[in-house]
Amino acid sequence: MFRSLCNAVGGNGGSLLAIAAGSVVAFAMAAPAEALPIVIRTNDGNGADAEVRESESLTPDEPSTVIARGIHNEIATRVFSNNTSEIPLGNERNSVIYLRFDISGLTLQDIENATDAYVQLHVGTTSWNQSRSVDPQTGVRAGFALLGLNPNAPGQDWLEGNDYEFSNHMAYANAPGLTQDRNAATKDYNPNQVRHLATVMAPDITAGSLPVGTAIDFNHEITVDDNTVISDADRILKFLKDAINAGNDTVTFLIGATQDGNPLISGGSITNYNYVFVPKDRMTLPTQGNVDLDGDGVVAEPSPWSGASNANGEFSPKLIIVPEPASLALLGLGGLGLLRRRRC
Repeated sequence: MFRSLCNAVGGNGGSLLAIAAGSVVAFAMAAPAEALPIVIRTNDGNGADAEVRESESLTPDEPSTVIARGIHNEIATRVFSNNTSEIPLGNERNSVIYLRFDISGLTLQDIENATDAYVQLHVGTTSWNQSRSVDPQTGVRAGFALLGLNPNAPGQDWLEGNDYEFSNHMAYANAPGLTQDRNAATKDYNPNQVRHLATVMAPDITAGSLPVGTAIDFNHEITVDDNTVISDADRILKFLKDAINAGNDTVTFLIGATQDGNPLISGGSITNYNYVFVPKDRMTLPTQGNVDLDGDGVVAEPSPWSGASNANGEFSPKLIIVPEPASLALLGLGGLGLLRRRRC
């Protein structure tokens, strides 16, 4: 799902918390309202974000040829391969985004009180147009899979940075949850170490390009029948609960493109396109011209977040947990723990 959640008020988190804390009794006595979410950014605590590229891990036995991308102005995922050659031959691409969130302050009660949970990214490119969402020749739609690194899997403490050879910063060659096979035509997720949590398909764009800063939320629901709804939030909450029960202070998510990397299958416009998102290390979003905000097919409105600041993590990757409205009554009973984190 694609939203603009957090953008409008992201920079006012501190003042909003002050207002909420000063009005806690009155707020608790009011009629149930939409719950304030718990928001954890990759900026917070032991959080981190990085991109790993299989094409840049050419010879794992020679560290000098492996590139780490832990501190960078973008995190991105893309796939491309002709399905015939192995890395480093050709121009293959296979990149995965890693996000780590500090959950040391999260409790099982927070999970029990939650009605929704999702990971949120913000678009960091100004060139994402309709042909990048749906290939015009094949009709294949681009998408993104969200996976969780199992709480008992090794590598929970992966290192973020740009120096693989001397500091063992994470690159594709040592990324947890992957089994590198030196072939960009395949997805290298290790089924014994990661679990699938959610999938988001690329949005339709009426004209021009998707506004930079647009929020993408991994929280899809599928209605199976009148009595059954499969929710990504349920899987994410279960994942968080497992991590807390395992005694972990952090959780790691992987995000990768879902489309086949072969242009003959997925089409030339969505293979080898770099789907760029904003990391915590990018302080200012790219500048962008007009976009089509009202969906009338005319590119006439200013891009709302062109050149916006990310100094306070407004556009950084986020883990968002939404409690049920009834749990807000805790605020009137001294439950100020719900205000312990920065909110949207």
